[in-house]
Amino acid sequence: MKSVVTVAELDLPEYLTTPDVRSLKDICVVSGAESLTEQQRVQLRASGVVLSNNPIDASEIDAISVAGRCIALREHTAQPLMYGWPSVTMILPTHRPDFLHRIVEMLSQQTYPVLELVVLTHGFDLDDHIGSHLSELRYPVIHQELPAHVNLGEVLAVGTSLASGELITKIDDDDFYGPEHVWDLVTARMYSGAQIVGKALDHIYLAAQDRTVFRPTYAAEKYADFVAGGTMLISQGDLRSVGGWRPVPKSVDRALLDRVAQHGGLIYRTHGRGYIYVRHGDVHTNTSVVSDAHFETKTQGFTEGVDHSVLADYGSFA
Repeated sequence: MKSVVTVAELDLPEYLTTPDVRSLKDICVVSGAESLTEQQRVQLRASGVVLSNNPIDASEIDAISVAGRCIALREHTAQPLMYGWPSVTMILPTHRPDFLHRIVEMLSQQTYPVLELVVLTHGFDLDDHIGSHLSELRYPVIHQELPAHVNLGEVLAVGTSLASGELITKIDDDDFYGPEHVWDLVTARMYSGAQIVGKALDHIYLAAQDRTVFRPTYAAEKYADFVAGGTMLISQGDLRSVGGWRPVPKSVDRALLDRVAQHGGLIYRTHGRGYIYVRHGDVHTNTSVVSDAHFETKTQGFTEGVDHSVLADYGSFA
């Protein structure tokens, strides 16, 4: 159980070192932070420590910690001041026209400043309504229709060839994404130095039960061999260096993770907030063959319906 402490109980230098940050891993809330310098407060938030003089419900601490850390890193790190934030292309393959309106609406709310969207309709063309919506987005959109017989790996390869972003991230048409999602991935890549960054698979919406389960079985903020497939972010250069997407109909995500690892690359798993993986109750609607029952084990709670609190923007907490 992480502890709540006062500033008086800490001996903080003006600039935190790596050992200082490690010593904070068991502290969740620090009170009396108004006596600290702005530099110290920023570094504490960047370390995931919540600064508050008021009691905080245990269920909200994680959300506040993630929000504070991400905003501190986003606003006070030197890299973007020198080089700017890298451009990101979201690659959205879909063979399900009924899913497009919802996913396009979510992607339209992404707050990351340098975005592009590549939409790959797999076996169908866009209707006029979706096409009009795409044309109104604040960032460039590229659409390519591909025949139904082309497999998922090949579809992703086409999407990558059309992308102009320095980084690309895979979007699954049925999952849920919060507005800070791309920010989370780019920030995690910045501080981890990993070739692939993705999110923990903490929140799963089981459509057949109409509930979102919280199942934090994969530790976050660590180098790992697994991240949620619908959240993977990689640079174009790193993707080319491992041979690109494997041209297979399923297990495309696992194949890329394996290729990166085999080439000596790093895989980093950041927190799971801002992302909900969706299970439809029918294995034929997912590329995975894992059943719903698997995701009903080792849970630590659930919410009826889609848990939109997981998808809230960070201004709601910070």
